[in-house]
Amino acid sequence: MQHKKLSVLLVIAGVLAGIGGAFMFFIWAPSVGNEMRSDYPELAWLFWPALGVLWCIAILYASSLALYLRISIRIGENRSFCEENVRGLRLIYRLMSVAAVLWLACIVVCAFANIDIGPYWILFLLAAMATSAFALLAYALSALLHHAVHLQEDSDLTV
Repeated sequence: MQHKKLSVLLVIAGVLAGIGGAFMFFIWAPSVGNEMRSDYPELAWLFWPALGVLWCIAILYASSLALYLRISIRIGENRSFCEENVRGLRLIYRLMSVAAVLWLACIVVCAFANIDIGPYWILFLLAAMATSAFALLAYALSALLHHAVHLQEDSDLTV
């Protein structure tokens, strides 16, 4: 597949992920929070702090998505094997790792504070697992890409 076509597909995937994330963090989560506020009035004070934590996680995701889109655009420019992409993937790994820890911290804080969040802890756990998987994927891809960059440099020197 040509670099331009691959880049377009990667960008479309990123845009779709961004739309889904925006819906989840800025429409669905506040809606669920409002429902929980009315269902559990004793926990109404948690609405804004919880939303703040979710929005911090959203910032980490959005930053990772921006790095992903930059990498996708460089692929379209036929610059797949470059150090910028390696650094971008490593930064995505770090951002996603922090986000995964925040998801787990939400569960731990609620458990220690004896705050019943109902079945939503399962969503937090699944989010932590998915985020960890993306972090590990970014780390593995950065290692492979780093190796490919050095192979390409060696190849360019011998030609």
